[in-house]
Amino acid sequence: MKSLLLAIPLLMNQCSAADHIAYWSEPPPPVWEQVYEDVRDLATDRHRPGQEIDLRVAPDFPADRLDAVMGLYEEAIGFWSGAFDFDVALPLTVMDSGDRDWWESTTTRGPRDLFSPHWWKSSVRSGGTVGMVDADETGMPHVIVVSGSKTDFEHFGAFSAALIAHHESAHWYQYQVSGWMTDKCSNPNWETVMGWENWSMPCPWTLLPCWFIEGHAELYTIPFGSEPGTLRGLRIWQITNSDRLTENDLLERLQRTQHNSVTKNYECTREIQYSMGLLVNEKLFYDFGDAKVNELWLAINQPSSSTRSAWEVAFSDTFGMTAEDWYTISAIPYLLGVFED
Repeated sequence: MKSLLLAIPLLMNQCSAADHIAYWSEPPPPVWEQVYEDVRDLATDRHRPGQEIDLRVAPDFPADRLDAVMGLYEEAIGFWSGAFDFDVALPLTVMDSGDRDWWESTTTRGPRDLFSPHWWKSSVRSGGTVGMVDADETGMPHVIVVSGSKTDFEHFGAFSAALIAHHESAHWYQYQVSGWMTDKCSNPNWETVMGWENWSMPCPWTLLPCWFIEGHAELYTIPFGSEPGTLRGLRIWQITNSDRLTENDLLERLQRTQHNSVTKNYECTREIQYSMGLLVNEKLFYDFGDAKVNELWLAINQPSSSTRSAWEVAFSDTFGMTAEDWYTISAIPYLLGVFED
């Protein structure tokens, strides 16, 4: 923090010059600016051994475009390799928007088929780049990238190939660190995997709060954009352009989980996942730091009980307070302050 030395003129000769020397400090940057700067610093400072990539490429995919895609993912993966080390290769599939039939023909047929016709129809557009992460029948997460001929690999704005690489790479590590390759998550019986039949020990992922997963990926993506303040502002607008949220409204949204253990319903919305999730993860990072947040992710990989989810136990053990208490004393006041601004 910079300091400015100001000399204040003598008044009526009643005090010495030394008495009128005052030190004034610049106000600290907003929470989000400090957090984003810290995230960018991590990319520079963190040890980067680089996760090995198990590459699968569609036939006739252009070599120059593949080099560009690989460059983005090697950098994005390198960021996380400095925090988590897994003795497995990261499966990366790269194809063009014309390779739908090839992708379908090469994926595993069964309960955990990686081929997703719904995702392809809703997300893939000719010429651009999109990505996703999903787990196969063993629980291994795969990064799937569709990169078209109109992709600008030098662009770092919203929905750019570069930011998609950061976002999807974060998801791959989330899957790994939260135990997707363990028995409680990799069971090919999807009903059991998601915990519908056995709520005494569901996959930890199913009971994570709605704000946590996508918000965490956004936090480690947006700081690398060309205009992070604008991208963040768009996320805030997605929340504030609707009804004004009270403290009780915010608490109810923060308490929502991926799959409600009582109603068995999926209760997450994109506003909670991405927009509110980004803001809450900003405050989590600001309060505890990157290393402790990583500890939280590692601690999630444990059995849940009928009374406390793995997430609740992990949060308390990592930060020394319950998630509910943190919501009340930190997250909700922060959200209210952001919305007021």
